[in-house]
Amino acid sequence: MEKWLEKNLQMWHDGIPAKTRRVLMTKWAGKAWRELSSDEEFVKKLFEKTGCLMTADGEDDEKIRPQGLEP
Repeated sequence: MEKWLEKNLQMWHDGIPAKTRRVLMTKWAGKAWRELSSDEEFVKKLFEKTGCLMTADGEDDEKIRPQGLEP
């Protein structure tokens, strides 16, 4: 987003149609996800933290760390 804004700041201030903003946000989110998801260990930690990799036997349950909840 910052790189785009450096080149297009005046366009941003003049007003960009909602359709164009949605396309830009989708492209920026996609690029960010491609960069983040290239680190397999990082992605695994994200899934562990949210509990998405829970097993029936309770193994690794201590890795689940939802934010905003008491331990």
